[in-house]
Amino acid sequence: MQGKTMVVGLAMLLGACGEEPSDDGSLFSTGGGITTPGTSGSDDSTGDSGDPDPSTSTMTSTTSPTTTSTTMPPPDPDTSADGPPPPPPMECGPTPVGGADPLIDDLELEAGQMEPDHLIPSIDGRVGFWFTYNDGSAGGTQEPPDPFTPSAGGADGTDHGARTWGNGFDAWGAGMAVSLNNDFSGDCPYDVSAYTGIGFWMQGTGSVRMHVSTQATVPPELGGTCNAAPGMCHDDHGVDLAAAGSWTYHEVRWNEMTQQGWGQAAVFDPGTVMQLHWQVPPGASFDVWVDELVFLTD
Repeated sequence: MQGKTMVVGLAMLLGACGEEPSDDGSLFSTGGGITTPGTSGSDDSTGDSGDPDPSTSTMTSTTSPTTTSTTMPPPDPDTSADGPPPPPPMECGPTPVGGADPLIDDLELEAGQMEPDHLIPSIDGRVGFWFTYNDGSAGGTQEPPDPFTPSAGGADGTDHGARTWGNGFDAWGAGMAVSLNNDFSGDCPYDVSAYTGIGFWMQGTGSVRMHVSTQATVPPELGGTCNAAPGMCHDDHGVDLAAAGSWTYHEVRWNEMTQQGWGQAAVFDPGTVMQLHWQVPPGASFDVWVDELVFLTD
């Protein structure tokens, strides 16, 4: 069985602004995924979130790669003598292996659905959900709230897309993410070795870092194997993209992605993917949409 740790929505995984990541454990998410110390995670945001550290809180939630400011990770759970003890390591079952169907999520209604929701389609062993996350800056605002709800008006004339917007986050920023193997008891790995990358449509403003969390960049209490010092996990592999004002198709291949270099070094392993993230840097208003997510086979 998967463990009980919720994600703060990668929320904690990301972060950034060219500074060393904070180790005080402060991080907020609006979804499920990653959680932060001292709070309890909600069942729909993995928060993983940017890439914050989870424990029990929720986060508040191609074109060629371009360079943007460094994205910092969410703080690790408080392990000091005065703080709460970290949750136990995640316990995951056999890793589901993808390869039969490349669709991740088109954000449209499924058979029998009356309204769109935060859950991804149950395809090829995948089970997960969308969530938002942010650095918890005072005065910062982010939509949508938890649980995540797709917005009307998707890519290429479709009905819905994943969207997050807001402003006022000055530490490492904010983002939205989707988990691939989380039944609301905690994030576990999903094997995407059969694929070469991910394709998706995106529109918005400013810089967006698309990054992929794997067990090697996630701490043990969140289901990973990163045993680095506080603030040194969540340096995911990814690319920096420039969002356009109209829907634009992007393809990001595993072999194009790199870490930003502020955290523990790790080799990207497509057999241990946990979450997909779209994160914005600190200091600016943001409005980012993504839609029609698929794995690439060539």
